[in-house]
Amino acid sequence: IQRPCCIALMDFDRFKRINDELGHPAGDAVLRQGMKFTLSLLRKYDSIYRYGGEEFLICLPGTPLKDAHQVIERIRHGLAELPVALSSGETLRISISFGLAEMHTRRPVEEAIANADMALIRAKENGRNRIEIWQTA
Repeated sequence: IQRPCCIALMDFDRFKRINDELGHPAGDAVLRQGMKFTLSLLRKYDSIYRYGGEEFLICLPGTPLKDAHQVIERIRHGLAELPVALSSGETLRISISFGLAEMHTRRPVEEAIANADMALIRAKENGRNRIEIWQTA
């Protein structure tokens, strides 16, 4: 019997602005602390991969869409509350946008990633700091 699996793409909101206005060490702190927090909320059999500059792919095996949404919402909410410590002693608040999609057994994994990416684009367009779920027609 095939168990559900979900893919989420996460993207740090306005990351370029952080690098441009606060410097690359601030951007590095955001990535390091943000990913440390994210990993602390994932189960040992979940996985996370760097997918691009400030974009990450999370794989949630054995997780139906409804449950995956709850996991990703915990991450999104926690990151929005996380004070990122900068080397200057200041703290920075961040937000993350997510696109979530379910993988289907008879379809290539690249399709699920593309669907999650389209949902992520929608999350950015709809105001950032949110999760959009790819719904198949």
